[in-house]
Amino acid sequence: MAATQTRLKARLAEILRVELGAAPNLRIVEGDALDFDLAAAAREAGRPLVVVGNLPYVVTSPVIFATLAAAAGGQAVDRAIFMVQKEFAQRMLSPPGSRAYGRLSVMVQHAALAALAAAGIEPTRRAEELSVADFARLAQALAHA
Repeated sequence: MAATQTRLKARLAEILRVELGAAPNLRIVEGDALDFDLAAAAREAGRPLVVVGNLPYVVTSPVIFATLAAAAGGQAVDRAIFMVQKEFAQRMLSPPGSRAYGRLSVMVQHAALAALAAAGIEPTRRAEELSVADFARLAQALAHA
């Protein structure tokens, strides 16, 4: 699994280089995540990427849209894990007909439903009804998507 880090403060980048620089599967890049070419990085790594980030509100939508586009087909992005502000997370999870429901909600929810379907999990079940086996199937489906 290859990892790349973008949009870092110089001090954080230096700490990561000291602490993790020897890791063969980690690439630290100081730059703007909006300018980062996920497909090119995946080609260079020779495999799909795992994208992890703590996103500032102002760039969250464009970064998530770019990541979803790169994840289509599983060629550039294997999976993505983002920390976002609460209000943004609420927008992603907004139900149809709500004021916050829009393109972001549709795209993120569609990707999530596809992952659930690939894991053989009925998407209408409530989270508290899911078993450990359900989560294991979901994790396996995401790892092999």
